[in-house]
Amino acid sequence: MNRRDALVCLAAGCSAATPLWSAQERGVQPATGQEPGVRSATRPFSFALIGDTPYSTVDEQQMTQLLADIGPSVAFVLHVGDIKGGSERCDDDLLQRRQRLLLSGRQPLILTPGDNEWTDCWRPSSGAFRPVERLAALRRLFFTPDHLPSKPPLPGATRIEQQSLVDPAHPFPENLRWTVGSGPGAVVFVTINLPGSHNGRESGAALTQHNVAREAANAQWLRQAFTHAGALSASGIVIAAHANPGFEADSGLFGTVRAPRRTPDDAYFDLRRLLAELATQWPGEVLFLHGDTHRFQSNRPLRDASGAPVKNFARIESYGWPVTSSWIRIDVTPGRTPLFDIVKRQAAPG
Repeated sequence: MNRRDALVCLAAGCSAATPLWSAQERGVQPATGQEPGVRSATRPFSFALIGDTPYSTVDEQQMTQLLADIGPSVAFVLHVGDIKGGSERCDDDLLQRRQRLLLSGRQPLILTPGDNEWTDCWRPSSGAFRPVERLAALRRLFFTPDHLPSKPPLPGATRIEQQSLVDPAHPFPENLRWTVGSGPGAVVFVTINLPGSHNGRESGAALTQHNVAREAANAQWLRQAFTHAGALSASGIVIAAHANPGFEADSGLFGTVRAPRRTPDDAYFDLRRLLAELATQWPGEVLFLHGDTHRFQSNRPLRDASGAPVKNFARIESYGWPVTSSWIRIDVTPGRTPLFDIVKRQAAPG
C-alpha cells in the first residue's frame, strides 16, 4: 500500500481485522499439520506494532495519545526503531526524554534499534557522534535489566532473553527473544539489530568491523530462534527489525519469477537468503515486522533460491512519520490458520 492508499484507508477507518493470508490461501493446509479450528492450550492474544516515530516535540504529544489508545487492548508493544528524527541531535537529553515517553505506556514496550538513533548519528545535523558510542547509550537506556520488562510480557510467556547472555560470544543485548505459550500453539518472538541506511554501511569505514560482527550475530540469533521454535513444536515465529530489507529486489520485473541475485549495493541480500532458507525448512508461519520506509505494507514478498514465493512467510511494515496517529494491532489465534490477523487503528484526537 502506498502513502496515498494509507491515507485513504485512515480516512475510511480501516478498523476491521484482516487476515495475512487471503480466503483462497486459507484453503492451503496449515504448515503445522493442524486443521483450521483446532484448539490450542495457548490462548489468543494481541500485540501492537509501531515505528519511525516520534520525530519531533509535536510527535511526542501524538505518541502520548497513541500509547493511551493502545492501552489494555494488547499484551505488549513492539517499536521497530527510529525514536527520533534524522535531523534531531542524538544527545543524551533527547534519547532519555524519548525513553521516558515510550516506557510511560500501560503495556510493556520492546524496542529494536533504528538507524536514526545510532548509525546515522555521525551526521553533522545529528551532532557528529560516534555511532557505536550512541548504540552503547541506547543499550543503557533500553536494554539493561532495569529497563526491559521485569516480568513476562503476558501470562503464559517466558521472560525476555538477551543474546549477550544466552550466547556471550555475540555481545548484542538488543537482540531479544521470548516465547508465548507452549506446544503447537507457541509463538516465538525474536528481534535483531538491523538498521536502515544500507544496513549501517552509510556510516563509513568506522563501522565496518562492527557491522560484520553485528550481521554474524543476527544470523546466529535467527538460526537459534528457529531451532528453539522447532524444539517447542511452535506454530509461529515473529521477527522484528528496523530496516526494510529490500524484499522487492528479488521480485522480478512485471511479476516474472527469477532467481534472486546479489547486486553490488545490496546490503540485505544475505539476510533475505537466510530468511528464505530458514522459513522453507520450518513448517510453521513466519511473520517479519519492520519499519524504515514509512508506509504500511502487508504481503508475502520473500523469494527462495529459485525465485518462487516462500508461502509461509509474511511481512508487515509499520506506519511511520508523518502518519503518526496510526498503529497496527496484530491478533494471534493459536491453533488456527491463519495464525495472524491485522487490525489497522487510528488514535482518537487528544
